[in-house]
Amino acid sequence: TTLLYTIKFEMDTPPYNSTYKSTLGEVPYNSTLGEVLYNSTLGEFTYNLTLGEFHYNSTLGEVPYNSTLGEVPESTSRIFLLVYLSLVCMSTLLGDSIILVASLKYQALQLHKTLVVLIQYIAVNDILVVIFTGLPGIAALAADRWVVGHGMCGASLFVYASSAAFVSELISALALAKLLIVKYPLRAINFSEGSGHVIAVVLWVYSCVFPTIAIGKDPTGVYYTPNLYNCDYLWKKPPWTNTTINAYSGSIGCSLILFTSVTVLSSILLIIAARSVSRRMPGGLQWQGVLVVLLTAALHLIVSVPTGVYYLALLTNILSPDGLDLLYRCAWFTSLLGAMSNFYIFTLTLSSFRRFLRSGIRVVRVSVSSGFSSDHTTRSERRSLLNQNTAN
Repeated sequence: TTLLYTIKFEMDTPPYNSTYKSTLGEVPYNSTLGEVLYNSTLGEFTYNLTLGEFHYNSTLGEVPYNSTLGEVPESTSRIFLLVYLSLVCMSTLLGDSIILVASLKYQALQLHKTLVVLIQYIAVNDILVVIFTGLPGIAALAADRWVVGHGMCGASLFVYASSAAFVSELISALALAKLLIVKYPLRAINFSEGSGHVIAVVLWVYSCVFPTIAIGKDPTGVYYTPNLYNCDYLWKKPPWTNTTINAYSGSIGCSLILFTSVTVLSSILLIIAARSVSRRMPGGLQWQGVLVVLLTAALHLIVSVPTGVYYLALLTNILSPDGLDLLYRCAWFTSLLGAMSNFYIFTLTLSSFRRFLRSGIRVVRVSVSSGFSSDHTTRSERRSLLNQNTAN
């Protein structure tokens, strides 16, 4: 097949050229501005990256075509995604805000202090994802184009990339911390709120390293993609080379595998340790805190499955380009489900949080100076706490 590539740019600033590789060849194009005209013997393919327009011209005439959804009309998919993303964002903002109020002002999460701090960081992280990624995505879905500016595009990508890594690391820390609390209750007395803050800050700095390197090395690689109705990153040559891309991608992959392994292993060991404690001391361990951690970790792993399948398909080339685009879209939108889950997990597992909700945001404060809260108490201590709750 003979392919002819032409590029048409209409802009005041010099274009930043890059290369798009497909099974048919390579198409130079501008990552953020301009229009690409792709000509082949089969017809004409026009794609405007800024406006998100996609048309295919053939001998049958000019027809709109969605490469990721096949014959599904784009307006139908946009309406579905708009409703879905709006529900996720609204539920996340409301749920995580209630969690922060309940834990910071009313101490309604009767868990170990270190766990509560990590949960607060998870809630803040989810709210930032909604503000910088979810809400601009809703605007893009409604307008069918990116409407909040290129600067916000870079901020959206940075927050989403760093937050995805940060929440994975926080959940690993949450599972490991809970395991240590159950297995070594006396040593856990030394765990404090300050310990939780230090752990979270270190993990946050680490999670910002990779997106900072990528965007700092090539800011023009940030672009809006109508496949996600949000912003993504393009590896352009130069400044990237195959060696630097492989090193960067390999580092991210190893990091994700490490934290996922810590989450899975800590969760398994936590189940074993909790069962052992409950057999040795019947009634000496309340399962509420254990269930909170296990459900949080399990749901995070579940919503991460489409992303893992996508990268596996990308490495093995078992899917067509359209199939990869569709899987990437599913993985991206599915990952947002984890942000809205915390509220429902706490409502399901924590009786203190349910009392807080039933009381009309008026809850009894429980102060446990040892830091154990209700994770590790004797029957008499729990009876005393219950009496205190009832009295207050």
